[in-house]
Amino acid sequence: MSYIPALRTYTFKSATAAQTFLPFFKNAAYSLKQNHNVITTGVFRSTTNPAQVIAMVHYPITSQPGEIIKSYLTSEAFVKDTMGMDMKANVERVEEEILEVVEFE
Repeated sequence: MSYIPALRTYTFKSATAAQTFLPFFKNAAYSLKQNHNVITTGVFRSTTNPAQVIAMVHYPITSQPGEIIKSYLTSEAFVKDTMGMDMKANVERVEEEILEVVEFE
């Protein structure tokens, strides 16, 4: 495999906040691809918890995903991507699950 797959689950304080923040994911996907070679393969709304948005991402295989996220969160790109959005007031938590690909023969 040439990437590290991960699911990032964003839990917002309400379903309305989750809907309002959907444009952020498009902006973030572009910035992460341009600046860190992180590929977002899909963004999904949860049907069981409408306050959640889940992103499927692929980090470069030689990267440290936590370091990439820290770098992005302190970047000018993050400031631009979240312009006009109060993330701290609306995001309850973000969880990341690093996945291991199962190879079938």
